[in-house]
Amino acid sequence: WAEALTPEAILHGLRAGKALLTSGPVLTITARAGDREAGMGDVLGADKASIHIAWSEVPEAATLTLTSGQRDSTGTEARVSRPVEGDGEVEIEMTDLPDGAWCLAELRSADGRMLALTNPVFLSGDWR
Repeated sequence: WAEALTPEAILHGLRAGKALLTSGPVLTITARAGDREAGMGDVLGADKASIHIAWSEVPEAATLTLTSGQRDSTGTEARVSRPVEGDGEVEIEMTDLPDGAWCLAELRSADGRMLALTNPVFLSGDWR
């Protein structure tokens, strides 16, 4: 996300990890723990989180997947995968997060083409 449509603002948003790759659909992801909230590229710093994913302008028969992983690990896990279309949102609870946990959301078409992909939200641990 950029706060303005200027080269400086766009580069600032990219450096901060606030990027969404899309072929049209809009996809957002935020994580909440108590009164704290983190979006793409942000660090939440919690051992459990509510993940909120919202989408719009999604074609029929698309699939939304929440993927999670851990820093210094090569493996990832698809936490939730479900059919979506149009506009909508979902809330997913993640508990017992290991140190260095992260998650991201992706949308794929019925034939498997990537429609949208968020940058990760860093859920637990010190990422600085």
